Amino acid sequence: MRGLLLLCLLPVLAPARELRLLRLEGPEDLPSRLFVIGEGVEAQLDLPLLTASERRATLGNEACLLYLAKDKPTPRQPLPADAPSVRIPAGADDLLLVLLQGPGALGLRASPVALPDARASAGALVWFNLQPRGLTVRLGAAAPVVVPPGSSRILLPPVPPGSSFPASLDLAAAEAGADPQPFVRTTWVRARHGRHLYFVVADPDRIVPRIISVPDVGEPESPAPPAAKPDARPAATAPVRR
Repeated sequence: MRGLLLLCLLPVLAPARELRLLRLEGPEDLPSRLFVIGEGVEAQLDLPLLTASERRATLGNEACLLYLAKDKPTPRQPLPADAPSVRIPAGADDLLLVLLQGPGALGLRASPVALPDARASAGALVWFNLQPRGLTVRLGAAAPVVVPPGSSRILLPPVPPGSSFPASLDLAAAEAGADPQPFVRTTWVRARHGRHLYFVVADPDRIVPRIISVPDVGEPESPAPPAAKPDARPAATAPVRR
């Protein structure tokens, strides 16, 4: 009983959460890996283009301030004064640190986004609005969905996988009293498996923002092999790669 009481008095430990890097743009001379550094955090993550890093940094559940650097800081070579930094909010679990063109030592700026908990049904579209105007998305005959600045929404096209559907995107009015601004009018095809991530980012060289699509598509399930006949000899198996 005393042992049970002591267990009940122990503080409840919040589960660790993971963070990956996702480079959407940036200088061509960036290294293939970057250090993610913060209080209690030090990890070197790979930096592919338009693909989330395979390696992950482990964070606590509380809010924290992270820095990005080419090299591991030392007393003789501390972090550059203009190293990119980003404040990570508390609570979000599956985090992507989205890297975009920016000022400073690496020519990058970072925005944290949280992926939806579920992978969702095949062909889902996850919208991340990383620019200052609200975004209205309509897929096929479904009701329009508003994605406010700095937020995300997961949408499912109202057609079967493999079927086409019209897609329309509108930007919120640039000034009070004005009408929403038509942004995109197109036709897409719903994917048969996996999902796509759509990042809407500001572009200083254009009046309207850009859309950057990143596939987050898993391999389709392999069909089950046909059942062997009772008198058939067993098939040879290939060596397993580890």
